Amino acid sequence: MQNDRVIPLLADERWFGGCIDDGHQMPFPPGFSRRLLDHLGNQVQPLLLSNRGRWIWSNGPFAFAVSADAVSVSEALEPIQLGGPGTDLRSAYLDAAAKFFPANNRLPHDLLFTRPQYNTWIELQYQQTQAGVLAYAERVIAEGYPAGVFMID
Repeated sequence: MQNDRVIPLLADERWFGGCIDDGHQMPFPPGFSRRLLDHLGNQVQPLLLSNRGRWIWSNGPFAFAVSADAVSVSEALEPIQLGGPGTDLRSAYLDAAAKFFPANNRLPHDLLFTRPQYNTWIELQYQQTQAGVLAYAERVIAEGYPAGVFMID
């Protein structure tokens, strides 16, 4: 799906989000661009937030570019949605969170608070296989660590 969109900036509006590696460049200056379709080590999300209370969201990745007067969105795999108006960065986040990933008022399983958590991404990073995951789990127990929650990430 091609869902190109140009979103004019409001007065003094600045945008944040998209990729964790870009944190040092936020708010995004004119000339900044990012292609969220590239995954960048899986540290991306299709959500941009503005200091003027607006958000840009999609259920899939997209590319975006910031100019002096607009945010341009392209290569969207799912429809692009623009929300707000809020008043600031916090209100943009709270509005987007309520719409797209609301809390369900249920706590995670007790084991997540009472037992160790082991994560395959830390040990195996990007080339995980069933054999590698099983070997890691067996090694945790063989080395005397207590049983816990094993997250395949």
